[in-house]
Amino acid sequence: MDSSNAPERGLVEDIINSIMTPGYTASGVIQLMFYAFYALFATLAAMVVMTGGNAHVIALLLLAICLFVAIRWFLAEMDHIKRQAKDEDQSPPNKKKQKKKSAKKAKKRSRS
Repeated sequence: MDSSNAPERGLVEDIINSIMTPGYTASGVIQLMFYAFYALFATLAAMVVMTGGNAHVIALLLLAICLFVAIRWFLAEMDHIKRQAKDEDQSPPNKKKQKKKSAKKAKKRSRS
């Protein structure tokens, strides 16, 4: 097989797994999205220079930057949630039972 197709197959498999697997986020797809944003930033920055600081192009650049920051924040929060869930799964069984008991007690109190 040709080794030049290996990275493409990895990305294609990543995309397919991302679509078909619930909750799966492909790191390759995320990296590709970041590179697309970097290309967008470069293009818009060049357009700002070429148009002499056109307000519309500057607004588009600012919107793209805000969208990029929001996506990065969202992905960081998703990773944080995954780490929390993983930590809870690895906690000792006694603590899990105590958490369930305290949750049941809290439900009973709220019903009363």
